[in-house]
Amino acid sequence: MMNFKKLLVAISAASLAALGIGNMISSAAEEKTVLNFYYWDEGQKEGMDALIDGFEATHENITVESTIIPWSDYWVKLQTSLPSGTGPDIMWTNCWASPYVEAGLLYDMTEKVESDGVDMSKYPDAVLATSVYDGHVYGIPKDYDGYAIYYNKAIFDEMGVAYPEDGWTWDDFRDTAIALTNDDHYGFAAHTDNVSYRTLIISNGGSFISDDGLTVHYNEPANVETLQFLHDLIYVDGASPTAADFVEIGASDMFMNGMVAMMPNGSWSLSTYAEALGDDLGIISFPQKVKKGSVTSGLSYSMAANGSHIEEAWEFCKFAASKEGQDLTVSAAIPANEDSKEAWLEHNAAYPDAHYLVDDVATAVSNPIYGNNKTNECESIEVDAITKAWMDPDADIQAIMDQCVADMTAVLNE
Repeated sequence: MMNFKKLLVAISAASLAALGIGNMISSAAEEKTVLNFYYWDEGQKEGMDALIDGFEATHENITVESTIIPWSDYWVKLQTSLPSGTGPDIMWTNCWASPYVEAGLLYDMTEKVESDGVDMSKYPDAVLATSVYDGHVYGIPKDYDGYAIYYNKAIFDEMGVAYPEDGWTWDDFRDTAIALTNDDHYGFAAHTDNVSYRTLIISNGGSFISDDGLTVHYNEPANVETLQFLHDLIYVDGASPTAADFVEIGASDMFMNGMVAMMPNGSWSLSTYAEALGDDLGIISFPQKVKKGSVTSGLSYSMAANGSHIEEAWEFCKFAASKEGQDLTVSAAIPANEDSKEAWLEHNAAYPDAHYLVDDVATAVSNPIYGNNKTNECESIEVDAITKAWMDPDADIQAIMDQCVADMTAVLNE
């Protein structure tokens, strides 16, 4: 028979064991899943922090740790970390995502999108082009870029030129650029960035590539005519600085310092230009020739295929795709979800012309996504060709674009 002292020892041991089990249960209940999230733009930190805070407020057992990796290092980081399973659970992707899809590194969200009823019709087709491959969803659209022409009202007023109106034509645009040009400033910044020439190509009835991304159209008549039109603005009309001028002073700096009156650029520049020009900032859609042209590109939230926390990562992407989630990011970029358009416009209510950055996205064309995972290489060839043409006052645009297409085609056929 157990004596009293032995009974106390036994009871104490049992109590300690029970306490230990209780602590283990409590600890397990309190343990949080940590999701690693990579993105590349420091300028969007405020919006991403707001998104993370909103998600964590409704998902108490999940913590999201974000890491900003500069664009110059971003894709190399994914190349080295995703195959080994040491990369992020969630990441931004864009038109450069196709090699990662082909390598099986991005999670196929298709079944989860369908089972959870995520309405992909809420996102512009041109943005979905960078996240849907062969009918499978590898990213939930995050945002898109709106393209427009920013202009300096003070220069228009000084020169007695009427502000441009939606629906203006190429001829209107050219006449305006010339009328705004004098010894102190140029009418337009016809720099080598693709925002202007790609948008004008579409407005002229042109196109970039075939649907399969394997046949390049840059040397076709409508495209060559567009490039010649911009080249003439520089070297015939004298209404734009030359490419050599832009090497000395960047186009945006020229615009913000009153050296050019009109500047083609994207929605990412709105706050910067507004800070520089204040009430003198105007925004207008691009001029049209055959039709109104609109081009866009966008980002998506994607997941690692071999991630350790697929369910939790999906919950984050699903929240980020919702109106609630995208409303939280209006300070960062234009939300891809059409239901958040009004929230973005309200956030930018101080700029009544900001609607021109979002008006035409429903009919916008995606920036080119080249086949065989050659987008990066083909874009480099394109940049070299445009730079060569813009640097030469006597450039043969047709010959340069013929060579550009030949070089791209060789890369696509490798």
